[in-house]
Amino acid sequence: MVEKNIRTRPALSGQNVANGTHVGKIASITFKTEPNKYNNNEPQEVFYIEVSIQTPAGTVKLRKRVPYVETWSEKSNMFKLLRDLDCLPEPGEKFNFNGLVGMDVTVSVMNNTQGDRTYSNITQMLPCVAKKEPRKLERKVQKVDEKPVGDADFDFGDFSDDLDDNNNDDKED
Repeated sequence: MVEKNIRTRPALSGQNVANGTHVGKIASITFKTEPNKYNNNEPQEVFYIEVSIQTPAGTVKLRKRVPYVETWSEKSNMFKLLRDLDCLPEPGEKFNFNGLVGMDVTVSVMNNTQGDRTYSNITQMLPCVAKKEPRKLERKVQKVDEKPVGDADFDFGDFSDDLDDNNNDDKED
């Protein structure tokens, strides 16, 4: 008899990746209203950026929580993130956060342990720089039909006379 409540635990249940830098892609942006623990639990708007990272074990999705700041303060995490991603709008310009979805990014990950659980946290996010293809230098080869002229066949002419004159000038000093 097969029971419907039996489930297989996925291999990546903890969603952890190694400390360090990883290449990923922004998969989604989700806005939520949450209590602000620093301001008497007043409601605060935050957004979560979900980044997909390919690992040898499969795809891992990490989320970064960023408070939305209406003032766009330069000290805010939102301002710093958008500046780091090189997509900070000019003052007075509108910004569509959903435009970040699909962006290739490089993320710095640091693992933190609390109790018996380890959490992978995105500490920084930068735009992914595409690798440049090495330039291929074309070598032009000229085909020479004549055979090279030997030293005996070459007329040094006045050039050899100038060398003798220069050498003699040095010796006279």
